[in-house]
Amino acid sequence: MNSRPLTSEPANSAYAQFLEQLSNEEFWQLATDAAHIAPVAQVHPDDYLECVLEHGRCLLPLIALREIASPPYYFSRFPTSPSWMVGIGVWRGETIAVVDLDAYLFQHAARSPHTIKDGILVVAQLDDLTLGLLVTDVGSVTTLDVEQVVSFEQVPTWYTHLQTEVVIGVKCDGGGNRQTDSEALLLDVPVLVHDIVQHLKNDRLL
Repeated sequence: MNSRPLTSEPANSAYAQFLEQLSNEEFWQLATDAAHIAPVAQVHPDDYLECVLEHGRCLLPLIALREIASPPYYFSRFPTSPSWMVGIGVWRGETIAVVDLDAYLFQHAARSPHTIKDGILVVAQLDDLTLGLLVTDVGSVTTLDVEQVVSFEQVPTWYTHLQTEVVIGVKCDGGGNRQTDSEALLLDVPVLVHDIVQHLKNDRLL
């Protein structure tokens, strides 16, 4: 079956006739208005992206994210970089540090950049700081209800070797009962970004 364009020839012809009937002033006003029409993503402050890690899930505020990219990736690693850092990559012409988010949170070594053939790159931006966060996968966008979150101090035994300074709380059933199939770490992105940047500055990578 041959595919056909959604706009038929009669419709195109009618629109052309409409344009021909416009005065120069009306035509340029229409062109100017069309040039300023751009899709604007409506991001609610309580919207979060669920990310899948090796050790569970986490939530990142959608307002701090700029792009979600799929493989292939090309990273370069420096010998003096932190163990949880994948390397340096290029995003939209900008050189950015790429961090294995699970390795950073749970303090273990990141995979070698030469062996990374899967995973999702989430680009986060805070002010003029841009970082790539490598995760296993991404899930849906969810609007977070404060009643779903318990403070980390209430569930200290749920996780071990965790970078607790960047965790605001844990999403669960709201009653403090553990549900491993739906729980997720709520991350404090400003603290996370500044901590990573400070490590890189200490290692003279920034």
